[in-house]
Amino acid sequence: MTTSIALSPLECNNDSGGDSVKIDGVEYVTTMEAVAILGVTQQRVRKMLQDKVIKGRKVGRDWMIEKRGIIERKKKRA
Repeated sequence: MTTSIALSPLECNNDSGGDSVKIDGVEYVTTMEAVAILGVTQQRVRKMLQDKVIKGRKVGRDWMIEKRGIIERKKKRA
């Protein structure tokens, strides 16, 4: 028996100079990109994910973080 799964459309977006991808229309950045935007450590970004301060999804062994949430967080902290 073969099981069919639907994969989310994935689109790379390097126009902004960062490592962003779109999954299901939501733009995500890597942990390192989030570190650069927020000016915090990788450990702090991981803690923010754990505490649900920012949203992200695990892709393989890496986290992809919603860019919109990162930008909003940065504006709040400014």
